[in-house]
Amino acid sequence: MKRVISFMLSLVMLVSLSAGISFTVSADSSDDFEYTVLDDGTAAVTGYLGNRRNVVIPSELRGHKVSEVYNHCFQDSDITGVVIPNGVTVIGMNAFMSCHSLENIVLPKSLEVIKYSAFGSCYSLESITIPNGVEEISQWAFSDCKLTNIVLPESVELVGAEAFRGCETLEYAVVLNPDCEFVDESGFVADLGEKVGPFSDFTIYGYENSSAQKLAQKWGYDFHTLNNLLLEDTETQYFVGSLAGVKIHCLYDLSDFVSVAMDGETVDPSNYMLAAGSTLLTFKPAYLDTLSVGDHTVTLNYTNATATSVLTIKAASEDPTVDPEDPTTGKDEQTTSNTETDKTTDSNHVTGSAVNSTANTLSKSPDTGASYAGIAAAAGAAVLSAAALLLLKKKK
Repeated sequence: MKRVISFMLSLVMLVSLSAGISFTVSADSSDDFEYTVLDDGTAAVTGYLGNRRNVVIPSELRGHKVSEVYNHCFQDSDITGVVIPNGVTVIGMNAFMSCHSLENIVLPKSLEVIKYSAFGSCYSLESITIPNGVEEISQWAFSDCKLTNIVLPESVELVGAEAFRGCETLEYAVVLNPDCEFVDESGFVADLGEKVGPFSDFTIYGYENSSAQKLAQKWGYDFHTLNNLLLEDTETQYFVGSLAGVKIHCLYDLSDFVSVAMDGETVDPSNYMLAAGSTLLTFKPAYLDTLSVGDHTVTLNYTNATATSVLTIKAASEDPTVDPEDPTTGKDEQTTSNTETDKTTDSNHVTGSAVNSTANTLSKSPDTGASYAGIAAAAGAAVLSAAALLLLKKKK
């Protein structure tokens, strides 16, 4: 059955939600849920009677596997989070409509249909992840949600008119299917001609000559060509001894992440941190300090894809924020040293070429930080002063 989605939101798609795996987390009591038994013997949740704000829907209700969250089931409730178990294939119309406090939702990979306005006006959600396999996002699918970004996977073939109506906080959208159709080319506008919200810094990421690029050109959005599915904030260099790690930001879904390799060797998970969005991997400085200076190939491995980046390790002496000759020098001492060097340079420029030649062959004093040329110039000045005094005494 073709997967049709009217509205789908997710901050995190847990690895444990893979097909065929049921939730083992502690679920709310069966007595907290109203349900009806469907013709196939599975259960559809029709109401919630509990008082918990973080809701875990059980995978079974009195021996019946839960396969559906029915129409209006949680509408207008004050829940803040919900976990939908693997096995659920349908989320009904307005099922979570106007749940203004809803911040987190975990969607199972078994999900096939999310009906009209199922999560409309869920103001507290800040990001979404649509699982690969969803083919259609219907009209008003994400209406009035305060989202900051959205990633449309390769499987999405159709985005309905006004699909993101009222999403005034959107910063960027990623379209991974170059042939994705936007009905009336209005996927990110409100009334077929009026942009939603300011969108002054709104960016669409997509492929060259794709429907996403045409959409951006029509509405005046910024457009960036996808480069190996890595966002622009991916960091590509590291200075040995730095306190901050290196961030790799990939658009593939974190739930499909398998491992990361450096130059073909799998990196132990203790050497990096992961966060959703869609995959935000940060290498720890202690690990990066073990790598040799030069270029290294970073490979992020997923269940059905890979993404690569080049990371350049540089010596600490190359860091422009640190004095390459004396990284421990204090601010005041460094200012003095620079002043002395500048004065020496100036005097060399106005002195004869022989002095310049000599100064160029001298190295910096390790004790004082002043050049031998500067010392020689000072000594010469002292000698000339003494000679002048003697000449004056003889005249007297």
